[in-house]
Amino acid sequence: MIGSAMEDLVCDAVFLDASPWVGNGRNNRVYLKIEGFNPAGSVKIKTARYLLDDALRRSDGPLERVIESSSGNLGIAMAMLCASRGIAFECVADPNTLAEKVALMRHFGAEVTIITRRDANGGYLGARIDYIRKIKVSGANGTYLARRGWPLARSFSRALARGCVSRR
Repeated sequence: MIGSAMEDLVCDAVFLDASPWVGNGRNNRVYLKIEGFNPAGSVKIKTARYLLDDALRRSDGPLERVIESSSGNLGIAMAMLCASRGIAFECVADPNTLAEKVALMRHFGAEVTIITRRDANGGYLGARIDYIRKIKVSGANGTYLARRGWPLARSFSRALARGCVSRR
């Protein structure tokens, strides 16, 4: 396979038959889906692609900028795909995000904003979302909030999993 864009290399049908090791001598079949061969190294590239495609379908024109909250793999996938599509990307992360993941996002041109203020629950997710909401309220030019696609992304992920299992 030769792809012309990063997302052309997203694979959907790489499985390892683990039955000999975990089957306990029964006739059960156990398959492990190997997502590590995807360009971003995880299944999150499929969610990122879906979110970007959905955003493009619903936008009035080309996307100039995407902002998303992520502590790692989704941010890497969004950074890769946005770079491939010529879209600016800002990842809103927190101090728990591994430095290697931040470096990889930045390698693909992402702006990474680290939120250090804790939310009411003592974590960072709420504070990251608050930051994104403030950007939305400020009307920052060209910003599209991929977060709005989350309910769709979850249904997409479930459908993808069902499709992979049914093909096996």
